[in-house]
Amino acid sequence: MNIKRNDMEKPLYQPQCTSHVCFKKAHLKHSIALHLKYFIICYIFLVLKTTVLVLQWLMIGQLLTLIWRIKQSDH
Repeated sequence: MNIKRNDMEKPLYQPQCTSHVCFKKAHLKHSIALHLKYFIICYIFLVLKTTVLVLQWLMIGQLLTLIWRIKQSDH
């Protein structure tokens, strides 16, 4: 009877093990997806920030050239 009980317990234990592995894999995929999502959001944010900075520098450059032209025309 003891041997049969052990045989009965084994198949019940194996699916738990595989489901645990599947859960781990699913969790890993989920965390990778989350990291990718945050990475993409951060990447977009950085791109927007750099474009804004470039535009600001271009605006400052235009303002400086305008001021320089006004000063040149005064002389």
